[in-house]
Amino acid sequence: MSLQTVRIAVCQIACHPALAIGDRDYMAEPFLSKPGTPALADFVRRSLDMSELQEACRESYLGWHAKRVTAIVEWIKGLLLSLRIDFLPKISL
Repeated sequence: MSLQTVRIAVCQIACHPALAIGDRDYMAEPFLSKPGTPALADFVRRSLDMSELQEACRESYLGWHAKRVTAIVEWIKGLLLSLRIDFLPKISL
């Protein structure tokens, strides 16, 4: 019986939430607003077209998240010989 070394890296990234609650898609909002303060979703409810701005926000956040996760994975790859990655989004737990 041979012994194997197991290395585990646990990373938690503080970031803009990637979730939607009701009609508010946080990835499509430029800022996290507190309840009662305006958000793009509030303007959409009032029939103002915010689709271009919401899509620009979403694309910016997705690119930002991808760069952060890629940087972490590349750093870990440099430390380990073999790699298995499991992502557990905070919201899913």
